[in-house]
Amino acid sequence: MITAPKTLWNFFNMTRVDEVRVRSEPPYIGGASVPHRLYGGLSVSQAVQSFLILHPDRLLHTVNFKFIAPGSNNVPLLFKLAHIEGENVASFLTLQNNKTIGIAHVLYSTEIDYLDGAHNESAEYQTPRDSTNVEEILKSIEG
Repeated sequence: MITAPKTLWNFFNMTRVDEVRVRSEPPYIGGASVPHRLYGGLSVSQAVQSFLILHPDRLLHTVNFKFIAPGSNNVPLLFKLAHIEGENVASFLTLQNNKTIGIAHVLYSTEIDYLDGAHNESAEYQTPRDSTNVEEILKSIEG
């Protein structure tokens, strides 16, 4: 009998199958109310990890995941990637026994500065400490 893991070790113990597929092995953590049902957050986190395994040179910044069908916590997961030509968008099918249980859409960048707010060069940007306080703003408003 397969039991829920005692640690998080196997959650990110994933294997690259080829250029577009990544596989993970159970056991996985189960859902809160239904025994042997896959915890949905695991599907999302492993879809993200699959993208990073296949494309370590890209920065993932947005994930949208749709649950299609319930998954089992004792059947391997397969993540299959499809890029949208000419865009920084990819989709992942999440499969168990060749059945789609979820689909993820991810947005990514190849620019390291994309996620780094320290490079914001806007001269008008002020931190909250530098900005005018509420009392001063209220004095300038009529009515």
